Amino acid sequence: MSRIKEFKEMIAKEGYEGKLFDSLVYYSFLAISLGNAIFPTVEQLDDLYTGLVSGVLGNLGRGKTPEIIDELSTVNAEDRHTIDSYMKLYYSLTMDYGSHAISREEFFGKNPESDNWVIWVESAFEQEEIYRSNPEKWLLNLRNKIIKKMTKTHQADHLKDLYSYIFWFNHHQNLWYAITRETEITFFSGDKLKAVYFSDENINHLIETVANQPKVG
Repeated sequence: MSRIKEFKEMIAKEGYEGKLFDSLVYYSFLAISLGNAIFPTVEQLDDLYTGLVSGVLGNLGRGKTPEIIDELSTVNAEDRHTIDSYMKLYYSLTMDYGSHAISREEFFGKNPESDNWVIWVESAFEQEEIYRSNPEKWLLNLRNKIIKKMTKTHQADHLKDLYSYIFWFNHHQNLWYAITRETEITFFSGDKLKAVYFSDENINHLIETVANQPKVG
């Protein structure tokens, strides 16, 4: 008997059959993909955290004592930072947000029944236990992953921007030039007024200037 068939027979005893079993597999995949292939934004994570776990903080700033603004908080005072509130956040991230990132149709279209289903379900159960044991630590780790992902994406976008320019050093002026590829012929033909370019004695400063420009080309 294959592992998936054995697992389906075992899990059926817990009531997971047919579409319910399919849902278990689907949501398990979404859960283990969170922070690996599925990334909410920091703002989305923070909004869910304040809305479901902590309440909305006010009176923020140096030297001030943060306070919960009850009229803006959707979570009751007695429910804040309880395991139930943390689990609401977890399921909102894995099920609600995850299902928007990867639809059921897309998932089952790319992942026909196989032993991988067993691995994903077991991994999701293990992950949920880790989350339950220390949700704050798990959420902080997820937040750091999101920030790291955003930083890499931002750096990649800057590199793409740099490819829209050619860099040239003028020895007579002791200046570095960054010229858009679309206007380099115009620049070198002597019609600089119609070209788009930047110049600086320091190549690092010039790269920073170019990276912060709107995309060209």
